[in-house]
Amino acid sequence: MTITLTPLCVPTDEKLWAHRPKLGPYPYYEDPNEPWLDCISYFEWVEAHPVPTVDVMKYAGEATVIHIPRPRPMTQAGLCVYLGIAHQTWQSWRQREEPFADVVATVDSVIFEHKFTGACVGLFNPALVARELGLMTREPEQPLLFAPEDLPTITADMTAATAADLYARELES
Repeated sequence: MTITLTPLCVPTDEKLWAHRPKLGPYPYYEDPNEPWLDCISYFEWVEAHPVPTVDVMKYAGEATVIHIPRPRPMTQAGLCVYLGIAHQTWQSWRQREEPFADVVATVDSVIFEHKFTGACVGLFNPALVARELGLMTREPEQPLLFAPEDLPTITADMTAATAADLYARELES
């Protein structure tokens, strides 16, 4: 069996954390258009930097390792790292006056839509995305219709017919 390696087909500049040379929020955004443009830059970075995955293709006794770029999901955490800010800073921008809160709400909607659509078409794991987006709800546990101590006790010394009769009577009541 021969294994052929193909070159990695993703850009080499994919270090999200190295995008911004300094940490912390910009001293002050005067205009809500400034953070919006920085967020658009993050969206473009996500599209330009897919996540590399590896698969093995086998044909006629030969195996070839292929590198497949998969779309990178947009995340609020990734956006914060890209902007060089803490998650708390992003949350505080949500509480700021109207134009900034609108930018944060719009960006959150873009990220939600990107993940939701990606999960719907199978690009991202639907269960993980549903959990992160808050779309999964757990079914409440069904209450017991009876207390376990109210059940008749079937013992080993009962005949099968007696136990079956006792069980059937309990189901009827």
